[in-house]
Order: sequence, then C-alpha cells, then structure tokens
Amino acid sequence: MGDYLGGIFSWARGGGATTGAPADVPSSNPSEPPSAWAATAAATGRIEALRWALQLDPSVAESASLLHTACGTGQLECARLLLDAGASVNALDRRRDTPLTVACGSGHVHCAALLLQRGALLQPEALVRACSRGHLAF
Repeated sequence: MGDYLGGIFSWARGGGATTGAPADVPSSNPSEPPSAWAATAAATGRIEALRWALQLDPSVAESASLLHTACGTGQLECARLLLDAGASVNALDRRRDTPLTVACGSGHVHCAALLLQRGALLQPEALVRACSRGHLAF
C-alpha cells in the first residue's frame, strides 16, 4: 500500500495553506493548488481539509486517484464526500483498478459496501484481491 500512496504521508502538518483554511491543510507552500494536497487529506481522513479543497476547486473530485486513496486507506467519510461531490464510482486509476478493487484488496469492507451501494460494478478482480490477501474467506 505504501507504493500506492506514493509518499503522500510525508506532507507537513500544521496551519492553513491560505487564510481561512482549516487547521489540517498544509502550509508548506501557500501557492499550491488544492489538488496538490487533497490526496493526503483523503488518505488521512482530514475531512475538513478535503471539504475545503472541493470548495476551492470542485474538479478535485474528478481525480480518479482521490477516491482510490480514500477507499484504500479506509477513509469512509472522505470516500462519501468525494462521491457526493461527483467522483466516479467506477473510475480507473493508473493501474486500471477501480476504487472497489482497491477497497477489497485493502480489507476495507465498509468502503466496499459504500461503493456497491453507489453503483460500483462488481468485478472478479475485486474478489480475487480480497481473497488472496486474506480479507475474504469462502
């Protein structure tokens, strides 16, 4: 999972990126667009930072990797927020995985259930990943 997240956990904590930002938004570079730090917010459950990123730039929700990241790290409320903001439930990431495949492979049943409720297509790969990693037994 570490490779999948691409080092986003190295983000500095603290103050807001700009005036009025929630406290959990990075301050390392005030000129960074919301898309630059929204993945970290999605991966770490920083719902207010993610909500703020979506307010500043609604197109952030269209980034396929954000929903994958939220589901792969078990951040149910971030996944729900992204779906409500228009993220595609069946989006493909750079590895051609869907958020459901990532959630199943990571053992986050609550995220998988949300995705299925929102219309995710159940693909055999999702079940294979869940089983092969010990998250689902027959």
